[in-house]
Amino acid sequence: MGRAHQRPGTLFAGGPVDEEALIALARLQGAVEGSWSQVAESLGSIDLMLDPLDVAQSVLALRVFRGYSGWGAMQLDGELAEGAWMVLPAELTDVFCSDPTDLWRIVLRRQGGRLAWVANAPDDLSAN
Repeated sequence: MGRAHQRPGTLFAGGPVDEEALIALARLQGAVEGSWSQVAESLGSIDLMLDPLDVAQSVLALRVFRGYSGWGAMQLDGELAEGAWMVLPAELTDVFCSDPTDLWRIVLRRQGGRLAWVANAPDDLSAN
């Protein structure tokens, strides 16, 4: 089985809106026309319905997620206005980090100050 036909080493869990959907984020070297929706620089959501042979030569890194999250009209805007989300600068390397289970803590530590302190909080705050 060639590289373009291998199963992903890890299938990441997304959701909970549609847990059957597959979404792939890819870092490409030279975009293939109509193959992806750009998110930032060389990062985008790649169309998994394409023939892998048409895009494999351009894929530098790939993460596949089963399921996705979504929001209704203005729902996310409302949650942001309430302060329900931490909006922080991202780095392209975050998407393909070698330790995704610790990514949240890695990003918080990178911020410094109080946010760096939050990175050390236990997952279950009642254990604090």
